[in-house]
Amino acid sequence: MGSSLHFDEWSFLVVDDNPAALAMLRFMLLMLGVKRPFEALDGPTAKKLVRGNDLDCIITDMRMEPMNGAEFVRWVRHSNEAANPTVRILAMSAYRDPVEIEGLAGEGANGFLGKPISMSLLEQALTAVALNPTEFVEVISGPDCSRLVDNHAEEGGREDDS
Repeated sequence: MGSSLHFDEWSFLVVDDNPAALAMLRFMLLMLGVKRPFEALDGPTAKKLVRGNDLDCIITDMRMEPMNGAEFVRWVRHSNEAANPTVRILAMSAYRDPVEIEGLAGEGANGFLGKPISMSLLEQALTAVALNPTEFVEVISGPDCSRLVDNHAEEGGREDDS
């Protein structure tokens, strides 16, 4: 496995309130050649790490307390506190609520990764957000489920099935 992109040169933050999910995602990133990512079990801890580190990519769970993933994305993009406010953000969840996913794109997330996550889906999502930083990518398991959605398109949006 391994992408032609050099994710080993990127700094990552992984945010998930489930320690087992956090450990699994860390393992997958390490297998993809990523140096050890920063980790947070909640939004407030993640905010401290975002303030103090020039991150290249954040992978955050959507359903967390006390700050959910959409609130965290909004904070990164609009607070003026993030060391890198243009950091790529990939949100993940087992719940594929179209309204919630559309809201993520509107808040400035770069993509959505549906759980359960596999190595190939994670690599596909990371490659997509790396190569298409101005488009919203949605990667979920199943046949023909990956698609790119331009989050800067006019009302109604443009979908480009991949």
